[in-house]
Amino acid sequence: DGNADVRRDAELSMLFDFSVTAADAGATKSAAAPFLIAAAAARCHVSEMVHIGDSVRYDLNGAMACGLRAVLLSRASAPPRSAEDEAARPRRDGRWREVSSLAEASALITGAW
Repeated sequence: DGNADVRRDAELSMLFDFSVTAADAGATKSAAAPFLIAAAAARCHVSEMVHIGDSVRYDLNGAMACGLRAVLLSRASAPPRSAEDEAARPRRDGRWREVSSLAEASALITGAW
């Protein structure tokens, strides 16, 4: 939902086959559009995707509402989440996990979920 766009950095963009921003989708990640556009670009079903993000409301809940599994990135150095974001935290179930680093997220996704 922010202004991050991997296409702005030549080296970073080489690591991705595609990217979808909220602006591309014309909607925030609390809507289905960004996730459906990403699934179409990846030529897969949303149930085969995992979304990693740092917002409970937008990343975690938005992805799960659309049928994706989700990883909540909670870095120790990040500012505290808003009370509204924390209040939106769903109960623990098999559709989402919380990690403290991208390395931990990668290990989770490539290992046994």
